[in-house]
Order: sequence, then structure tokens, then C-alpha cells
Amino acid sequence: MGSIVAPNNKAPAKPYWISTDQCSSVKSRVLNLNDAILRLRDSGTPSHRVRRAGKPLVLVVDDIVEQRELYEYFLAQHFELASAARGPEAIAIAVARQPDAIVLDVEMPEMNGIEVCRRLKRHKETAAIPVLMLTGTPRDVHAQAREAGAAAVLEKPCSVDALLEHILGSIITAQASTPTGDEAA
Repeated sequence: MGSIVAPNNKAPAKPYWISTDQCSSVKSRVLNLNDAILRLRDSGTPSHRVRRAGKPLVLVVDDIVEQRELYEYFLAQHFELASAARGPEAIAIAVARQPDAIVLDVEMPEMNGIEVCRRLKRHKETAAIPVLMLTGTPRDVHAQAREAGAAAVLEKPCSVDALLEHILGSIITAQASTPTGDEAA
């Protein structure tokens, strides 16, 4: 059994960790969910959702470099990734690239994750993109994140298993509810 630890600059006494055993336990479910995503794509999902190598695009937003790199390390096997360190940058990338899901830290400078989520949900181009928020703060943030439009709120540190399941579940739900070209006409 092994684990990966990333420093937590916000609370140095509490590093973030993810057990490497969690990766193997979720592998078969991830493969099944990836198959489901590819079936949805092949059934008429809008063309901006078809990605390089058939992988969904996930935007990872966190102001702490080590956190972004940790998420990217575990997610890169399953997704095409984009990343941002600040809220305004995340909004610009989301509008331009139309990710399939966004993993968004709540606590960030300049513009916090809740405000980023609100703004994304107000844009016609980004309103349907599922936003999964990550927080290390008290429960009252959960209600604010849900009110802002977050599809899920996960507490840090969260397991790879939980993060993958929420991302893939949100993508599948969003793609299943997106009208195909025939339905939109």
C-alpha cells in the first residue's frame, strides 16, 4: 500500500493524501463509465463534446500548484485536462474550450469558487457544464455551492474513487440531458 502526499499551503499541518490502493479499486468502474461516455458521444452528442482521443475534457481549477498537479496526476489517465489557477482564467477557458466538467476549489484569491460557479451558470455557453466543488471548509459552504449551481461538493481531502465517480457521473448525466442535433432543431 502506498500514498501520495501533497503539501497544503492553506493548512500546513494537514497535508492532502490519496492512497494508491484507491486507484485500482475504481479502475473497472471507470472503464465502464468511459464506455458509457463513448456510447453517448457516438449517439449524437454535439460535436464540441468530441475530444482528442475520445476522452472527456475536465478543467481543474485550484490556486495551489501542488493541488492542481495532484488532481491532474490521477485524472490524466481518464480525461483530457485543462487547468487554471484563478477564477477569471477558469471562466475564460470554460467559455473557449467548453469542458465536459469542471473541478473547482472553493477557496481562491481574487474570485472564490462559489462566485466562479455563479458566473459560469449565468453564461449561456457554460451553464450546462457540471461543476464539482472541492472544499476544506465548514458545511455552510456546501449550501452556498449548491445554490451557486454546483453539481457536487466534495470535502478535501477526497479520495480518487469519489472524485472520479462524481466527475464521470456528472458528465454522463449532463450528456444524457443535452439535446442532440435532431432534438435541438
